[in-house]
Amino acid sequence: MYEKYCIGLMIDGNNEFAKVDKIITNLNALMEGRDIETYPDGSTFTPRYVLKGTEITVECHVIVNANVPDAVKRKIQGDGGNALHASQIMWLGGGNFSYEYMALRLTQHAKEHGCTKIWRTHINTDTTGDILVKFTDI
Repeated sequence: MYEKYCIGLMIDGNNEFAKVDKIITNLNALMEGRDIETYPDGSTFTPRYVLKGTEITVECHVIVNANVPDAVKRKIQGDGGNALHASQIMWLGGGNFSYEYMALRLTQHAKEHGCTKIWRTHINTDTTGDILVKFTDI
């Protein structure tokens, strides 16, 4: 059985658009596509992403608090697809939630999707250095 890692991104209403844009760009730079399929019309589909320099499969799970401005929500969703590679988005509603709750829910969601390790990130996360040591067991 292979390991599947999760990069979890927590976004709340205090996050500025530029910082959300930067963290998405930085996290995307840590991944590369595998098993890319090309369709007859020339469009492509990437069914699997790995952490660069490894063969470790990675998924991104994004949790978005209810108080996030519409411009940030649109950025997260991207144009025709999620802005963050290999991502699943959880939209929280019914109030504003703490980072502690968001981290707990994010970990639960990653586990439900078969991830064995998680790296919980936010807009100020340092995405440099040895990335593998930033992941913890779920």
